[in-house]
Amino acid sequence: MRKFIAVLFTALMFITISPVKAQYVDDPLHWNIHAGMNLSNYLGTPSGVDASIKPGAYFGVGAEYLISPNFFVEAGLDISLKGSSVKLDIPFDEIKTRTKTKFNPVYLQIPIHAGYKFYLPNNMKLNLSAGPYLAYGLGGKAKVAGEKISIFGSDDMDFKRFDFGLGFKAGLDIDVFTINLGYDYGFIKMDDLLEAHNGNLFMGVGMKF
Repeated sequence: MRKFIAVLFTALMFITISPVKAQYVDDPLHWNIHAGMNLSNYLGTPSGVDASIKPGAYFGVGAEYLISPNFFVEAGLDISLKGSSVKLDIPFDEIKTRTKTKFNPVYLQIPIHAGYKFYLPNNMKLNLSAGPYLAYGLGGKAKVAGEKISIFGSDDMDFKRFDFGLGFKAGLDIDVFTINLGYDYGFIKMDDLLEAHNGNLFMGVGMKF
């Protein structure tokens, strides 16, 4: 019985993956789903403000179009959890207190890249790409002295919702599966207090259709 279930499961996996592989080979337009981990930070903070890396996550969908066997363009639509852990002086009753604040913004992000594909043995491909990204702050909280404050549009904290920057990415295709590593650098100062930019190292996996 166990052998029968194992054979049936293998057959179902083959039936599911085979059409995906055939479409991937024949079609220059490839859709994908992807997810992974962010290691984000605030860059360019002023003196007295110490920012450190905060783990986050991202997930989304994307499309890749082969202009030629080697050149491609790609775009995505992602939900990305960024932010930073920041130590700064906050005045309480006219006395400045060193406080650790954790920022947890959530962005809707659209990366648009152009890249080059290197063909490797065993049906593997190395992809190198770069391009701009656009992001919009959907929401998120900052935890200040135990109190949670809205990051976007609150009286105490008014971060800019719009972000724009440049991203770089390296990816390895193994059949229809992908492994990605990249970095995004934001050009927009997020607010007047921190005067910082978004920086984010990301790594993840995906599947192409």
